[in-house]
Order: sequence, then C-alpha cells, then structure tokens
Amino acid sequence: MRILIVTSGTGGHFYPALCIAEKFKKIHPESKLSFWSQGLLFKNTMLEGIEKKEIPSYPFVGMPKIAQFLSIIKTIFLSLKLIPEITRFKPDCLVSFGGHTSVAPCISAYILGIPILSHEQNYKLGLTNYLVSRFAKFIMISFPKADPKLPENKVVFTGLPIREDIGKVEVEEAEKKLGLKKLERTILCFGGSQGSEVINKTIWSLLPKLDEKYLVIHITGNQFVPQIRGLKCQYVNFKYFKEMSLLYALSDLVISRSGASTVFEIIKTGKRAILIPYPGAKSHQKYNAIYLEKLGLGKIVFQNTLSENLLYNIIREIFELNNKNVNVNYNELLKLQKIDATKNIVGLVEKIIERKMIIS
Repeated sequence: MRILIVTSGTGGHFYPALCIAEKFKKIHPESKLSFWSQGLLFKNTMLEGIEKKEIPSYPFVGMPKIAQFLSIIKTIFLSLKLIPEITRFKPDCLVSFGGHTSVAPCISAYILGIPILSHEQNYKLGLTNYLVSRFAKFIMISFPKADPKLPENKVVFTGLPIREDIGKVEVEEAEKKLGLKKLERTILCFGGSQGSEVINKTIWSLLPKLDEKYLVIHITGNQFVPQIRGLKCQYVNFKYFKEMSLLYALSDLVISRSGASTVFEIIKTGKRAILIPYPGAKSHQKYNAIYLEKLGLGKIVFQNTLSENLLYNIIREIFELNNKNVNVNYNELLKLQKIDATKNIVGLVEKIIERKMIIS
C-alpha cells in the first residue's frame, strides 16, 4: 500500500493527519507513506519510516481580490508542478486533511485518477475542503451532522482522530509524572497550538481572585510570563506541553479556544469547559463551541466580552453548582466517546485501496 497524506501546517489540521500516518504505519509497517505539509510543526516533527515533503501554501480565504486571484494562479501552477512528484511516488490513495496546502496536491491527484479522501475537522465546512470535495471520492466528517453543502452520497461520519492517550490517564499517574498534587478545583488553560495573548492576559488578571482551593495549569506559548505576587492559588505555567493527556487527567475545568481537536479532547475526557472561540477563521470555532455547549459540556464566552470578572463568575458558578442544573446529553456524549476515528479512517482507506486493486 502506498498512501499520500496532505495537510495544512496548523495544529487543527496537522495533528489528526499525524495520528492517521502513525497509526497506518503501525498497522501496516510494510506500507509506503508520504506526508506533505509545511510550517514549524511539520519541520519539528520526526516521522519514523515515513517520507516527508514540504510544499508551499497559497492562502486565498479572506484575502483581497487581487491577492486571491494570484493565489489561485499559483495553486494551479503548483498542482501541475506536483504531478511528476506524485507520479514518482505512485500512491494508491491520497488522504487530505484540509487547509490551503492540500488544494494543489488534490488537483494533481484528480488529474492522475488517484482516489481522494478528504477529512473535515470542523462543524462548519471550510472553503478549501468544499473545493476539494468536488474531486474527492469520500468526505469524512468529524461531527455527526454533515454540512448541507456536501453531497450526501460522498459523506462518511468517522469522527476526529485525537491522540490515543487522551482520556486514558489516571489522576495518580498524572500527579506522579507532573510532580503536582491535584487540588479541589484544578483548571487547565491554553489558547490553542499557537497560544493566545488575549487569553493569557485575562488568566493573569484572574489569578489574584482565586483562593487556595485552586490549581491553575497554564500553557502560555512563547509569551513572556509576568511575576504575580501574593497569589493564594497555585499557579504553574508551561510554554508548550506535549503530553496533554496528563494535564487533562489532573483538571476539572478547561479554559481554551474551540478548535476541533480541543473540542474532541474535551468530549473524550468529559471535562467541563469555558470556550473562547477564535474570532477569525470564518467562525469555525464558534460553531464547534456551540456544538459542545448544546452537548452540555461547554460555556461560550466570546472574545469581545471576555474579562477576568466574567471568567471568575462563570468559574464560581461551574464549581459551586457542581454539575447540578447542568443538562448534559449523556447519551450523545457516550456515543461520541466510543467512536474510534483513527480506526474508522484507516479502515476506509484500506477499503478504497482494496477495491482499487481488485478493479485494476
């Protein structure tokens, strides 16, 4: 089996693609995989036994019309340029995880007659995945309800691949590995794979309001962390933390953006969450957050209303209610927690390749 995986370099696209690449290589060690992306995450990720290729990305969403036109022209030329590369690798299937980076390889694969599977991470369909859906054999979706723009005969509900260890770590193991003791009210705060200056500053303003019952674990990104004296709560910060399963295990409440991967990690762990959707990205995070709020796990705070006082009041309400009067849809939650998205996607890829081999 020869599989080409293409994805944008941002965390929401990159990590699900990485899950599939690593799982497929584990199940089929004899298979040949090529992973195409760009950006710092891609450059800093070691892929054992998997070929890597960095390709350029030409964004055209939210750009001025002239810039959009130039990006489209560059994407078309890139798709022609990539045809010899794809021909050399001879993939049985291309799996796309969206973003501008994926468009050109998908056009190339379509020209060459290579089956394309596209995965949409968000609740609301992105423009690039909408374009790719015109070429794709199947469109795999993360949330149970498909966007009405997608052709029904192409849609397959697979769920969203997340790290295997999420939701599988016990509190005692997390305490031992982190060297931290879980407190009565432990809060995990982060602003997505890039960090968030707005969320960071709000958390730092919030800290003096919290008493000794609270432990705040804060992933800040590369931003400078100020010294805050006289805190009653415990405060621990990291610039970046790879083993998120440990932090989820220790926490009672998550304060974060609402990227698709974060939303599905919250679903998997069953944690309560305060979600602050990133105001850009065509409202994708807003719709992800609305879904989690309807499920009963999330409370949405929009960035233009965010303040330490509002956050403090919501935190107190969540802990003091202690899940009373909270209408969690446990039937839906349990169904989502049981979904093995990685297994579903790998299985679909296997079927497509087997069918192709039989036909050929």
